[in-house]
Amino acid sequence: MSLLCRFVLRHGGTKICHEGRVMPTSKHRRKAGGKSVKHPGRGKLPRERPPSPDMVVWGRFSSAYNRPFHRQWPDNPGGVGEMVDIVSAAVLDMRAVAFRAVDKSETFTEFLEPLEDEDGTSVTRTPEQAEAALAFLVEQAMVVVEGELISIHPRFSTC
Repeated sequence: MSLLCRFVLRHGGTKICHEGRVMPTSKHRRKAGGKSVKHPGRGKLPRERPPSPDMVVWGRFSSAYNRPFHRQWPDNPGGVGEMVDIVSAAVLDMRAVAFRAVDKSETFTEFLEPLEDEDGTSVTRTPEQAEAALAFLVEQAMVVVEGELISIHPRFSTC
C-alpha cells in the first residue's frame, strides 16, 4: 500500500484514502466552525531578567568612573584605559559595596600579561609603561598611590 493517496474523501473530520486507510488529521488545533485556537505566549519576546545586584553596583560605579575616562581619552595612550579597567575591577568590592586598596604589584602583574590586539598580534608591555600609566591616572586624579597600595581617589567615594 502506498503512503501517498491520490484521492481523498472528507468524511466528518477525518480524511479517508481511496484504499480505505485513515489519514492523519491536521496537527493545527481548531475550534468548532474552523476557527483557530489561541496560543497565549507564542510570538512574544522572552522576558529579560533583571540585572543581578552585582551588575547594578558595577554599572553605577563604571558609569561614574570608567565611562567618563574612556570618553575623554578614547585613543588609550600607553594602555592607560586597560590600567583604569584593571584598577576599577580590583578596587571595588561588590559584596560589601565598598572600595578597598589593592597591591601595586598585583595590578602591575595583570597589566604586564600579554594580550592579543584587534589585528591578532600579541602585545606585551613593560614595567615602565605600567608606571607611566599609573602616573597618568594619579595626575588625572583617578587613583591615589600610597607606597605599594593603590586606592580610588576620594572624589569617587560616593559612587
